[in-house]
Amino acid sequence: MNKHASQETAGRGQTPVVSVVVVNWNTRDLLRACLSSLPSNTGSLRIEAVVVDNGSSDGSPEMVAAEFPQAMLIRNSENVGFVRANNQGLEAATGEYRFMLNSDAEVREGCIERLVEVAENDRGIGAVGPRLLNSDGTDQESFGPFPRVLHRFFPSRFERAYCGRVERRMQETGNSIAPVDWLAGAALLCRRDVLERVGPLDERYRMWYDDIDWCRKLQRAGYTRVFVSDAVAMHHGRRSGGKIESQQLAEQLFDSEYTYLRLNEGRLATSAVFALRVGKALVSRLTARSEAARRDAAWRLGYHRRRFARFCLASVPPQMRRGV
Repeated sequence: MNKHASQETAGRGQTPVVSVVVVNWNTRDLLRACLSSLPSNTGSLRIEAVVVDNGSSDGSPEMVAAEFPQAMLIRNSENVGFVRANNQGLEAATGEYRFMLNSDAEVREGCIERLVEVAENDRGIGAVGPRLLNSDGTDQESFGPFPRVLHRFFPSRFERAYCGRVERRMQETGNSIAPVDWLAGAALLCRRDVLERVGPLDERYRMWYDDIDWCRKLQRAGYTRVFVSDAVAMHHGRRSGGKIESQQLAEQLFDSEYTYLRLNEGRLATSAVFALRVGKALVSRLTARSEAARRDAAWRLGYHRRRFARFCLASVPPQMRRGV
């Protein structure tokens, strides 16, 4: 029986297979905790762990091979970037469900089972995501509104208002699930047929906004994205990204945000946000009282000068450089 035939049979009553795709870059101990948190194969669920290692130097792939021999291990000789590595894992996976899980995340008991249950109950659902918790048990951003130009002026205010409305609606209705714009890619589950129809993550993103962009594609294809509040995962947060210098990290965040705006909101909207950011940096440079603040403002001005042609003049953003 071929792979797709076996998957269709599973969808008609056999135990569903969930392929958990984990991308790793030098987070060995967190990766160990992540894989250890996955449920054992049971009568209701089978887990296929797919680990894509991005050229780690901390012994991560050796740990996976020794301690989790049942996992499918893909070893890249270099860091090809989070998004490209995620696509590698999604392509190699064989389950009818694909669960993208960050290496610095751990699923709580019943999390994956609950996500699969919700996804199975409605074929119009394109993706489901759990409630994410910080390391200290406090709520983490698990979903949000699609970014638009107006949101860039007061992003935190718009996001808090949106999330507050969703949470209140669930409380008022007593429902543990709610449709949302986008779901955080730190823990995101979809069916194989949805992935095949919508396509993989866009590799023009290095590391961030790829999940928001993919959820936007789901919306255009007519699929809903559903937050499942009683499925819980802990996300320790940006442990790979935390190894990057602050300006390099800020550059990558800006790159991903502008790529999203250019692809989804258009050139004029992207240019408007560029102008907003340049204006704020100019004001900051002129009024800053500390040398550190003036240097930061100068860096932001330099970044926007270097990126203007890429995001505001080019027909579409070009392929990003390799690396996290």
